[in-house]
Order: sequence, then C-alpha cells, then structure tokens
Amino acid sequence: MFVRIVRTDGKIELAPAREIDLLIQEGEITAFCRAEGWVVIGKDAIRTTQVPYSGVGRRWSDIVKRCRSFARASVPDDTQGGGS
Repeated sequence: MFVRIVRTDGKIELAPAREIDLLIQEGEITAFCRAEGWVVIGKDAIRTTQVPYSGVGRRWSDIVKRCRSFARASVPDDTQGGGS
C-alpha cells in the first residue's frame, strides 16, 4: 500500500506505507495522508516508535515460568551429604 507524503522540499510523492516510520525518523517528510486526512509531523498525533517491554510479564505463561523458577530456587539442595 502506498501513502501520499510531503517531502521537506514540498514535493508530494507516493511512498510505501512500511517506510513512513523511517521517513519520519530521518526527517525526510513534513506530512503524510491518512484515511482521515493529512497528518503534519510535529503538530498532529502520530504513533511513537515502540520499545520492547522490559518489565515483568503478565501473561499466564509468564506467571507459570516465574513460579517454576521460584520453586526450583527455594528447594534446598540436599546433595552435599548433610542429610539424615
């Protein structure tokens, strides 16, 4: 899919939609057209580049993994020969 863009020199062109983020980051465009109308970079709301989430996971599979690793860490190691 192609999107209409306005380059910094004022030239209107078509660009692949997948390249819009890169064009914005490199400061090569001043505006692009969405279905709702034109978006002006620096004035209108655009999505920000997403950073991978580095916090504790909240999915069920993350909770199960944490419980398993906690259970392994809290079980005393009786292989050292001190047991009865």
